[in-house]
Amino acid sequence: LRKLSGIKPAHDSYRPLLYLSYRLDVALFGMSPRAMHLHNLVLGLACILAFYVVASGWLVSRAAVLPATVLFALHPLQVESVAYVSARGDLLAAIFALFAVALALRFAREVEESKVGWRPLAWLVAATTCFMASLLCKEAYIGLPIALAGIALARGNLQRQRLMIATWFGATVPYPAFPLTVRGRLCG
Repeated sequence: LRKLSGIKPAHDSYRPLLYLSYRLDVALFGMSPRAMHLHNLVLGLACILAFYVVASGWLVSRAAVLPATVLFALHPLQVESVAYVSARGDLLAAIFALFAVALALRFAREVEESKVGWRPLAWLVAATTCFMASLLCKEAYIGLPIALAGIALARGNLQRQRLMIATWFGATVPYPAFPLTVRGRLCG
């Protein structure tokens, strides 16, 4: 993962899904910058779609969903992530984090409707998996469980969302040790 057929990471981090994405580009298209930029464009569009899904499930006003999505799509941080191949980690992490939130919203609906069985658990596992995938692209969303806990507290449903928040906190706690363990095995 460290060589990536000519692409060398500029810093010492553990982002296997990001490196795998670059590796896929190199394997399929060589070192073509056009293909890498096209890949970023597709990821950028997927990120905008994921934001739209989250906004549709979260915003009270349906009329606010489209303007919020347009604002997200045109925000300089989003545009910069699409424009620079080196910023792909931001796109990948955001896509997975947004999907994690969308799945967590689905889990919350199931809990609020007092549904029991395997379906709520499946939404929780899928949301947690996406959250962890986000961290394996870039560590930017490691504070997401804290943000979601704050939102749940502000909305008065912290008690109902405790399982999801506890699961995400539980997944986050060992994460900092994971790269060190893997790096030790790869280098040692």
